[in-house]
Amino acid sequence: MFFDENKNGSLVAIVVWHADDFMIGGYTEHPKFKGDFDYIKSLYDWGDWESERFDQCGVPVEQFADCSIRLNQHRYLQELEPLPASKARLQRGASLAV
Repeated sequence: MFFDENKNGSLVAIVVWHADDFMIGGYTEHPKFKGDFDYIKSLYDWGDWESERFDQCGVPVEQFADCSIRLNQHRYLQELEPLPASKARLQRGASLAV
């Protein structure tokens, strides 16, 4: 994670990533944000930039007009399946955690 602040210590830019999936946010009109964003864009040959609604590492992300952000893992939860545990392990009362 990378973040940048203005002179008063207020957050103006934040960058988070996992492998080759990046999310960049901040005050888009602030000069420091513009500089950070332009620098990051210059580092790679990027594909399309997405905003407002997109998937990040398989998680749907949605940003609203008030700048709030919602991450939704409903699809992930629907695909979860129980982990098998042997009858003996269940009878021992042992933790199912690995």
